[in-house]
Amino acid sequence: MEKTEKVTPLSQCFLQERPYSLHLWYMGLDKLLGFSASSFAESSQKKEALQKSIEKSKIGREDTTERAALIEELAALRQKKEQLKAEIDKYRECDPDVVEEMRGETRRDCMDKGQGQTNKIAKEAANRWTDNIFSIKSWAKRKFGFEESRIDKSFGIPEDLDYID
Repeated sequence: MEKTEKVTPLSQCFLQERPYSLHLWYMGLDKLLGFSASSFAESSQKKEALQKSIEKSKIGREDTTERAALIEELAALRQKKEQLKAEIDKYRECDPDVVEEMRGETRRDCMDKGQGQTNKIAKEAANRWTDNIFSIKSWAKRKFGFEESRIDKSFGIPEDLDYID
């Protein structure tokens, strides 16, 4: 027995399925985009309300010479305000309140990290470097026979250099 099938042309298959598939496609878009007759009506009402509020807000804002002058003055004042803020920020480091706040933060940071001995360590390091400078000065005096003032002047060592107590 031979099996025979009726073959339908391909274009006819697509034509038969198109209306239903388009319907499904449009329904998917409606759900995806949230369109419906009620949402369209709501959107158009919102648009009208916004148009009315725009028109109301334009009242009193007509372009006049007085308004233009006030806008220019406002722009100049804003620019001056920015300049003054920049100048204040430049001197902010010298403000006693800011300096005290920074000291407090440094102390808290040191305590948080368990480094309560930070100042002591810094003094020890400074004294160690001072000792190194004195050692090099005495070595240069012995080796080359230079005077202490000449060594200080040549290397930019201050005369009042001393250990930190």
